Amino acid sequence: MRYDAFAVESCMTLDPLQMKLLSLVRCWVPNERPERRAFRCGWCGESLGNGAWHFLLRGGGYFTPVHLCGSCHQHKGVVQVELRPLLFDRSRFHPDFSRRAGAVLDRISERCDAEFVPGFHQFTCDQCRKVLPGGIAWHTWRNRNGVLMEYHFCDGCLIGISDL
Repeated sequence: MRYDAFAVESCMTLDPLQMKLLSLVRCWVPNERPERRAFRCGWCGESLGNGAWHFLLRGGGYFTPVHLCGSCHQHKGVVQVELRPLLFDRSRFHPDFSRRAGAVLDRISERCDAEFVPGFHQFTCDQCRKVLPGGIAWHTWRNRNGVLMEYHFCDGCLIGISDL
């Protein structure tokens, strides 16, 4: 995967949907430590349960899934597109991963980039692909050459990658 293709400067070439997703994601404040929690709607913040509408933001300095509840998905065409300022300092955001963990995350990102299909899906672990009971996952962020990436793991896979 060419991570530079998702650089911050690339936001000017995004299509309208990607711009809408970017306007949502720029309001998020990623956590440097893995966080075990339910999935939330990227727009309204409501807990999503076992499934949601999945989209993938590939630009503006991000490579991350964006999940929407049914109501927000239905109204995504009217979401305001304004690039809000980041709520945190990207240059200081550097979660520490070993070389081995980084290689695993690279493989997951490459698979996601190649196989992602937008639509309504259940939540699954990014590594083993098992359905996540109750929509609970370890949300894990990474800064890869200035591109912020989010991953979701079940308990077993997070433990299996002990240095995450």
